[in-house]
Amino acid sequence: MQVANATRHIGKIRPRYNGPNGKRRIAVCEKDYRIASATYEFALKPVSELKPYDYFKERAFNYEFKDAKRLAKFAINAVNNCQNVWKTGGPVQASPMTDYNSVIQKIDVIISQVLEDFA
Repeated sequence: MQVANATRHIGKIRPRYNGPNGKRRIAVCEKDYRIASATYEFALKPVSELKPYDYFKERAFNYEFKDAKRLAKFAINAVNNCQNVWKTGGPVQASPMTDYNSVIQKIDVIISQVLEDFA
């Protein structure tokens, strides 16, 4: 839900960043948050919602905890890339995504701990 909120926020603030660096940075954040959203959605989907042909039954439990942790790490890396893009490729700007990134970082720590406890 937080990633979806961040994605909506990008759409609202896009007009403020009309220079070449701002447009590029917003585009990077939009791509990164789409990656994070799709990855979190897939990683945290319960095994019961997976279609039978998606995974063999004996692999489903391992997917739930092993692969979910790996995918969550991939998603947080995308969020971090959005934050970091505001410091590269031109004058450093304050990221308009910092508040969202901070919340998602905290949620990711919780997700990682839960997955670690079960893996």
